[in-house]
Amino acid sequence: MKRWLALVTAALGLFACEPVSEPPALDPVPPVSDANRLHLAGDEAATPLFRHLADHFSARRPGPPVVIESPLGARGALRALEDAAIDAALIVTPHAGVADAPGGQGIPIAVTRVTLVTGAASSFRQIAPDALQALLRGDSPVDGTSRTLLLAGGDDPAQRALAQVSPALEAAFDEAVATRRWPVFFEGQALRDAVRRTPGALAVTDTGTLRMLAMPLWQVRVTPAPGYDDRLVLRLAVPGSPRPRLLEFIEFLRGPEGQALIADVGYALP
Repeated sequence: MKRWLALVTAALGLFACEPVSEPPALDPVPPVSDANRLHLAGDEAATPLFRHLADHFSARRPGPPVVIESPLGARGALRALEDAAIDAALIVTPHAGVADAPGGQGIPIAVTRVTLVTGAASSFRQIAPDALQALLRGDSPVDGTSRTLLLAGGDDPAQRALAQVSPALEAAFDEAVATRRWPVFFEGQALRDAVRRTPGALAVTDTGTLRMLAMPLWQVRVTPAPGYDDRLVLRLAVPGSPRPRLLEFIEFLRGPEGQALIADVGYALP
């Protein structure tokens, strides 16, 4: 019996001393360095579409993702691009006078149109430029309907394009913003929310933003005037030596996949 116990004890000792093999370590997935990501920013009117396109590109083309930052405005984005703080600037320019607009020499990606919007489901669906000018001055509408204009501050591309209908209308917009005759908003979302809440309110936006954000607003058409071009061009301003991933993104935007995505959400192609 003693001999048997000794043998069992020895066997258990050998088993206990044998090292337990660890499972092989898995190679960690390297995180995407922030330096490898593409950072784009610019006009608020360009952000919804480019975010939609960037999401599809990042999902379909392996590599560092494209990040669309919070809006900086055209001038802020161009300064950030000059300082190499972003990889490309998202710029929206009136179709007319593109060469004089900030970022006007950027790559055209999509086209949208200027429109007035209201939150009220009424029969008011059209306004003439002279009637809009009178509203900007604070005159009562000829039909006696109470209306409120909600204006965009800063360098809003849609409002700037609409103001180009005539020098008199441009001056009326500038005066209304400067004197705060009507409420002025510096963020597009705050402006759109105010339109929905304010009975009889009118504001300037573009048809592409309306579709992308699925906003429950009704369009009010501005009666065409001689020489008025209501088109806005969404552009991509790039540095002199774009990174390879940015060139791949541009190729995607201008290729069949990108063009189909742009058309599917209601934008026109340049």
